Amino acid sequence: MRHVFLVAALVLLAASKCFAAGSSSEQALQELIKAKDFKCMLKSGYQVKFDGSSVDGRESEFSSNPEDSTINFAQLDLIKGTALLVGNAGSSPLEVFVGETGLTFLEKTDNGNIVVYKIFANKYDRKYFFVNSRHPQISAAITISLPSQYYGSCKITN
Repeated sequence: MRHVFLVAALVLLAASKCFAAGSSSEQALQELIKAKDFKCMLKSGYQVKFDGSSVDGRESEFSSNPEDSTINFAQLDLIKGTALLVGNAGSSPLEVFVGETGLTFLEKTDNGNIVVYKIFANKYDRKYFFVNSRHPQISAAITISLPSQYYGSCKITN
């Protein structure tokens, strides 16, 4: 009987920790949903080059120039499912999806490549964890693929 109470106490303790962590993520998600603009910085990641005959992968920095590592998301409209990506090379329209783990943005480039951005509903040091996944191929005629994934952080600017 004492064993049953001990197991029940451990289960309740574990459940309370899960709910407490969930509350933090739920609060972070609510903050993301209310936001209209984000400033994100990309840091390190991994890049692969596939040229049809070989695969070369390596860890890399997104950019040595902080301006090139900054990505801004603006005009977030979750009802329409749209936002605007504003970078150093101009702006692009995005599709936005809300999930219980955060916000996912999809960009379709002019040549049909897809770029995925994810702002997670996980905060550290008052910033949100951020991942950028690119899946480009330069063109149908040039069969070099350069997929990459970089991570960083975002903060709400409005």
